[in-house]
Amino acid sequence: MNRPEVVVVGAGIIGLVSAYELAREGRAVLVIDPTPGAGATYAAAGMLAPGAEYVAGEDENFQLQRSAVARWRTLSESLEAVTGQLVTVHEVGTLLVGFDHGDRLGLTQTHDLAVAAGIDVSVRRRSEHPDSFRHLNDRLTSGLFYPGEAWLDPDEAVAALTSAISALGGAFLAARVTATAEETQSIRLSTTEGDVEAPCALFATGAQAPPLSLSLEHSVRPIRGVTMRCDGVDRFGLPMVRAVVRGRPFYMVGREGGHCVVGATAQEAGGDAIEVGEMRRLLTDALDVVPPLEVAAWTQTRVGHRPVAPSGVPFFEHQTGARWAWSSGHYRHGVTLAPLAGQWAVDFVREVVS
Repeated sequence: MNRPEVVVVGAGIIGLVSAYELAREGRAVLVIDPTPGAGATYAAAGMLAPGAEYVAGEDENFQLQRSAVARWRTLSESLEAVTGQLVTVHEVGTLLVGFDHGDRLGLTQTHDLAVAAGIDVSVRRRSEHPDSFRHLNDRLTSGLFYPGEAWLDPDEAVAALTSAISALGGAFLAARVTATAEETQSIRLSTTEGDVEAPCALFATGAQAPPLSLSLEHSVRPIRGVTMRCDGVDRFGLPMVRAVVRGRPFYMVGREGGHCVVGATAQEAGGDAIEVGEMRRLLTDALDVVPPLEVAAWTQTRVGHRPVAPSGVPFFEHQTGARWAWSSGHYRHGVTLAPLAGQWAVDFVREVVS
């Protein structure tokens, strides 16, 4: 691509959805990333669970997420129309349980806060819905159920989005951006594969700040998370499991064929090294909530760094007159908020490029 109309720096879920929506609008898009889909998206379980993840004080963040499942269904349908590839949105709901007495007392407050926020939630008991509790510890006899929540496979989404961007005329450059320079009618990006110039650029660089010489209004810090893949416990088609285990969060998503994803840890640290204690806590919680994991096959461990803004709210920074924007701060909601971030990207380019 000799002269792209917009450059998207970063090919995680935020950058790919943004690039796809721009290409679908007819923009000439170039995506730059040395390893597409290898950041926080690679480690994500793909849950679309705004209600179950609601935390008091995060009302602004929650309002951004409320339409996530509907937005992803629309996005999936458009991807299928372009490439024939469907990103399946599995609307199975979420079951939230507490492991010990203190955890269960906390769920009472969680229920009341959710109701006050207008979240659809109800108490679900094992005696009435035994399938919802399949493979869970026998001591877990009730929990909170959030209908309408869903999950998708981020690997499937990355493949479909990459294919769709290419089908719509977009291009990919496996490179790292090292510097930028704004000119009167364009922005120039220096990369490890040479310079690129375009009327505007969108930085979707996750937990790393973009290489801009200007002063940024926002900042992010990396929160490292670890997820584990296992085979041998079949909860496919059943609610996603979220649990509070001795005050720590845990989740499990059942995939097809007895595959499952469990997580998650949260360490304020960079680097990909997994601490022994971090892994021990995840395994202990996993076995306490889902005892049959004792004989499951541990197939893979993935590490990602989620970008967290000081406010805890995602942002789309576009300074007046600038030909660049920065989309970040999504923390644990990157997959959930990707379609909305894509719309913000479209609005930005419409404003900058006539």
